[in-house]
Amino acid sequence: MNTPINSKYKNKKFGIYGLGKTGISAIQFLQEIATEIYAWDDNIKNLNKIKEQFLNVIFSWKIELWQELDYIITSPGLPQNHPHKHKVYIIAKKNKIPLLSDVDLLLEHKKRSFFIAVTGSNGKSTTVSLIDHIFKYNSKSSCVAGNIGKASLNKDIVHNNIENYILELSSFQLEMLSKSTFFDIGVILNITPDHNERYLTFDDYFNAKALLIRHTSKLMIINIDYPYTFKLFNKLKKSPVKFQLLPISLNKVLSVGLSLINGVIYKNGIKLNISINLLKTDLHNENILASFAICQYSRVHYFLDCVYSFKGLPHRLEIIYKDTNLMIVNDSKATNTAATSIALKKFRKIHWIAGGVFKENNLEALAQFLQNIEHSYFIGQDSEKFVNFSKKKSLPYTNCQNLSAALDMIKSRVTNGTILLSPACASFDQWKDFTARGNEFKKLALQKFNVVS
Repeated sequence: MNTPINSKYKNKKFGIYGLGKTGISAIQFLQEIATEIYAWDDNIKNLNKIKEQFLNVIFSWKIELWQELDYIITSPGLPQNHPHKHKVYIIAKKNKIPLLSDVDLLLEHKKRSFFIAVTGSNGKSTTVSLIDHIFKYNSKSSCVAGNIGKASLNKDIVHNNIENYILELSSFQLEMLSKSTFFDIGVILNITPDHNERYLTFDDYFNAKALLIRHTSKLMIINIDYPYTFKLFNKLKKSPVKFQLLPISLNKVLSVGLSLINGVIYKNGIKLNISINLLKTDLHNENILASFAICQYSRVHYFLDCVYSFKGLPHRLEIIYKDTNLMIVNDSKATNTAATSIALKKFRKIHWIAGGVFKENNLEALAQFLQNIEHSYFIGQDSEKFVNFSKKKSLPYTNCQNLSAALDMIKSRVTNGTILLSPACASFDQWKDFTARGNEFKKLALQKFNVVS
């Protein structure tokens, strides 16, 4: 595994709580350096399956054993504060046991590699995937990890000699980082309301995202188009920082920083000889500009070729069918109003399917884009919130309850325009995740409209 001989984590006792892909990969990694590994999961069915895979791991939740650990690694899904503090964090605090994450161990293991960390409420996965595409296009070894794809300690990631790691980090993952973990480049794309199931206030959520700043060593890229990120940037600008600070904007030409306005990139207020035909790509401007900033710093080339050749990720403004009259778009990853507003702004003559588990206080962020909607079809647990919003805004709507019924209604009345699934909601009322929701939408839409993607 090429584990560093003098690793500070070698020959220690570890506890791993939560045995999803993060926990399992951590066990596999630590088996070669830890003296003892204790593991547990609240899902007993899942726990019993995993016990059969690792015979040398101690599967126990005896408090007296966990009190003697050197480090504890937890699943990002375990709440640290709201709606309650998970018992494992209580044990760790009471016994002064340091918390670690799989990301911490990856950086310790790959000290000679270059690390880029990207966070934000929306667009993280597409941005890290585009950066990875650009590096590979330039024949640089790279991979994505973190909150996308394989776990950070997956054997394919830690065994290979990779020079550049592009990590997507959620607010949950940022909260778990060791104080000694630093990325070469940090990127904050945006911060808009999300995850109110884990954060009592928006300030709490924002502060979790902003933790990336204390873990960045060389370059900090911040999109200042949002009120909170603009305030954060100005605070950093007046403070002594150890990194280069680079603002980016999609709304105005910055005298210092990078801007992307109407397909033209500006650097420090000066128009560059780079013009992007936005009709040739499904990428959002934010993905493009953040990636361009990385290119400038890392001195990689062929930027426009990479933008045009990049294949978008599933469930993110994914056009699954298009002819001269009709377009069908799967935007299931849009789990909040900020993401859905991008879709409503992009398309015209929209037949909009939305609803599920609503995570915000209201839908007012969508108000300025309603002129692009022909009719709305609401589904899921919180469909009534969308109904009330539509009544207030005089937006034509039908409350369909489920996805199949919504598509049946659209099929009976629509022959042209854009059929758009962009829920502005989480999927957990009817599906395991946004991927399952998007896959069902694609299957049903193509069947009902008798078309092939």
